[in-house]
Amino acid sequence: MESTPLGDKANNKHLHWKRSTFGETNANSPDLHSNSFLHKLSNPPTYDELTNYQDIPASKLPPIHKRELSHRVFVNRDIGLNHIQFYGFDMDYTLAEYISPTFEELAYNMCLERLQSIGYPTSIKQLKYDPSFPIRGLFLDKECGNLLKVDSFGNIMRAVHGRRKLTKEETIENYPSMYIHGIDIGSRFYLLNSLFTLPEACLYSDLVDHLECETPLTISDDVTDSPINSPHPEHRSGTHSLHGDLSYTNLFQDIRFSMDYIHNEGQLKAEVLKDISKYIQKHEKFGTLLIRMRLAGAKVFLLTNSEYYYTNQVMTYLLSPYDDKHTSWRDYFDIIIVGANKPQFFGEGNTIREVDIERGTLLISKMKDSFERGKVYHGGSLPLFQKLTGAKGNKVLYIGDHIFADIIKSKKSHGWRNLLVVPELIHELQIWELNQSKYNHLLNLEFIKAEIFRGLDSECIQPPDITDLRKHIKKTIEE
Repeated sequence: MESTPLGDKANNKHLHWKRSTFGETNANSPDLHSNSFLHKLSNPPTYDELTNYQDIPASKLPPIHKRELSHRVFVNRDIGLNHIQFYGFDMDYTLAEYISPTFEELAYNMCLERLQSIGYPTSIKQLKYDPSFPIRGLFLDKECGNLLKVDSFGNIMRAVHGRRKLTKEETIENYPSMYIHGIDIGSRFYLLNSLFTLPEACLYSDLVDHLECETPLTISDDVTDSPINSPHPEHRSGTHSLHGDLSYTNLFQDIRFSMDYIHNEGQLKAEVLKDISKYIQKHEKFGTLLIRMRLAGAKVFLLTNSEYYYTNQVMTYLLSPYDDKHTSWRDYFDIIIVGANKPQFFGEGNTIREVDIERGTLLISKMKDSFERGKVYHGGSLPLFQKLTGAKGNKVLYIGDHIFADIIKSKKSHGWRNLLVVPELIHELQIWELNQSKYNHLLNLEFIKAEIFRGLDSECIQPPDITDLRKHIKKTIEE
């Protein structure tokens, strides 16, 4: 087959070299039309062409083309998609991209209403969700009522009580080792590790501030026997004042139970479905992506914890209108599993049932030897999924947003390849680009520090005083 030159625009096979401005070549960029080596390369180049290619100095190569931040995929391990036989998708915060902060505001306000119904004062109605405050990955200290930002080694980097940042002295007083021990995670410390927990983080801090400063209530670090969400009638009277003290742990429990209530009882989902375009972003190329995956010979499956009634309406919204070859959103998938109850799905799992798609109920019938396309299943387990599909190990690429329920369990237990959806990464990269001068300054300060200590050994009795340098480094980091 005859190769096409890189500069042949007629076949749209040439490489597009980015210019500094339209019609103007960057001073450090090579002139492609005068450079015989680049200009004569076909796209893609042949083995012989690459063997005879003479390298251009790195300083004269044009910038490598990069997609805009929201369209990039970052990898920590190479993956050949031609080896992937199964593509799996979570739904919430993956296929269904909830519009932020509109969705979080809805969850925040509904949780406030639930807290009022179990006895919290009506004055909390004035609280508003602040999207600039919470981030995913914080630890909530149920004993002291603090939110903690912790690095990957467990070291405490920052602590806030309500909305007030604790001083270093206050932080050390609460956490002498400035470290979170793994044994305390889950008992004293609650990890806010999903996007669904952002409203909880904000609400907890807002209530700590409000109840301590705006009400006569005293919040203590002692756990009371009867939290506000107690089933006793005196705690559900709906009065405008709180009777007795409340502990930080009780406050956490009440928020956690209230948030679970609006999720599990379907109240939050019902509000989303009333105006779905307000809360969920629709992407026109979504259906094309699924079609092309299947055309490449791979199977595509949906594995979500959401129930069928909600999944059906959300996926209908995301994939409609359909083309001539698809009459339903179900036609885009080879296997559909709802109510999966991850991460339990990746372990012992649950009983699998077929869903009656007309009535939305579960059928009590014997599971066949394979999943049928167009049908919907509820529950199940990974061992059963592997048995019926043959999807094992690194032949599966699963895309999800939850680091534990979607990624860690499927990866460590069964060797699936994973793609983690991290919407916050766009903001982090934007901050990185805006602060390049600060990072460069830190590199200079580190160089100066290294030069100060160069040549010093055990014969040096008096170490150099770098107090001012340390202060400058700290100031630069905290800015």
